[in-house]
Amino acid sequence: MLASDIKLLHKLHSESDLKTIESVVEEIKKSHDFILEKVSSGNIPEHLQGLDNDTAPLHILSPSTIYSVLSIGIYQAHESKDMSVLNNSLYTYNRLRYYPGVLNKSGYDHCIYLMNALESFAGNDIELVRKMFSKDLGQAKVGHRLLVMATNLMMAIIWNDEAWKEASLKATTKFLTLKNGRTDDLLVQYLIAIINQDMAKASEYLAESCMLYKKNGFVHNFRNPFLKVFGAFIHGLYNMAYHVLPAEKFEQLAQPDHTIFWKDFADHNKATRFTAGKPFIIFENELGGLNKIYG
Repeated sequence: MLASDIKLLHKLHSESDLKTIESVVEEIKKSHDFILEKVSSGNIPEHLQGLDNDTAPLHILSPSTIYSVLSIGIYQAHESKDMSVLNNSLYTYNRLRYYPGVLNKSGYDHCIYLMNALESFAGNDIELVRKMFSKDLGQAKVGHRLLVMATNLMMAIIWNDEAWKEASLKATTKFLTLKNGRTDDLLVQYLIAIINQDMAKASEYLAESCMLYKKNGFVHNFRNPFLKVFGAFIHGLYNMAYHVLPAEKFEQLAQPDHTIFWKDFADHNKATRFTAGKPFIIFENELGGLNKIYG
């Protein structure tokens, strides 16, 4: 990691409101207590009615609290040089992030989960990716054109559906003639290369995606500034290739030589055969019901 990135990482940590997992749990407990108070009084806000009591606190939790789970993992993994910490934080972060999204009211269909799916790939949580992009949902239709296009390519890849591959590849012909941002085109071109098992092109697109990563405002817009140091999006693209390609093809995918691609983390994934992490938080006592997010 560059000295400037290490300096930024320490600065971000020092400025964080939540620096420990214990402080994150305390924020979740505040949400739990608020829900409990509303249930006890019978004065439940309309948008919280009908929710599962165990996971209801997640629906009123500040997004920054959920981001903090990953931020803490990024910082602790770097400081301790233990990449299992990062893998575990990704696992819990993605699970916590998914559940509030189940009540998505954006007007988009399941394409709204695209970034969550890629970050789940970064943490090797294939089970969660398949839940977000269940085959029963079919191809995406409603949403921003990049989200729809990339989601349909990913679903075709994940489920190895030849009809979906054919339809999605045909749709990319028109998509790539439109006035898109370069980073949007790179995502689509990378997924096309994965479908075609063209590892030279995939390596090229992944490397260029790293070069333009910090300009990629639409995909992740850095609501979590720690992602300026660790490219979860890039690791998701890289790890996805492992999970969907024959081993000999994946070995031909070049690791990007860029600071936001943590080679130590990639090496950890290889050593553990790209296995999903373990819970970074074990919820106890009155929060124990939240452990169902891991199921």
